[in-house]
Amino acid sequence: MNISEKIQQTELPSGPNPEQGTDFDLGEIEIVWGNLTLQSPIVNFNQGMISANYLREISGNKGGTDNDVVVISLPKGASHNFQESYVRNDPKYHFQWAMNYEGKMYTPESGAMTGKFSVGYRTLEATIHFIFNDQTTANIKFKATKRN
Repeated sequence: MNISEKIQQTELPSGPNPEQGTDFDLGEIEIVWGNLTLQSPIVNFNQGMISANYLREISGNKGGTDNDVVVISLPKGASHNFQESYVRNDPKYHFQWAMNYEGKMYTPESGAMTGKFSVGYRTLEATIHFIFNDQTTANIKFKATKRN
């Protein structure tokens, strides 16, 4: 068997199956963190959390793996309009905020968020600020709509 025949027999990964739907919502996240600006269209949200993966620099040279991710817990019982401060290990949050980028985990000590859900929680717009131990910040803009 020649190389061409082997390639034809190899099962290649396929994109999302429209019948199964996708695991992410329509939208984007942008993170301005020091001299980096990270973006991703692979976002997800619900009444308890915001997440995004495949974060990559705007220049497109770095990042972009499933491990480049940010997760942000919304406060328990978040209303349609919310404005909250964040301190690590605060029990009003489901879990602590975190960002993993290029194989390193970053967890803010404190932060703040403002946001607005549409009626029925179909859309979310939020601005989040991470404040790290060294007093550097990551400013995050999130906007997404549910697919279904």
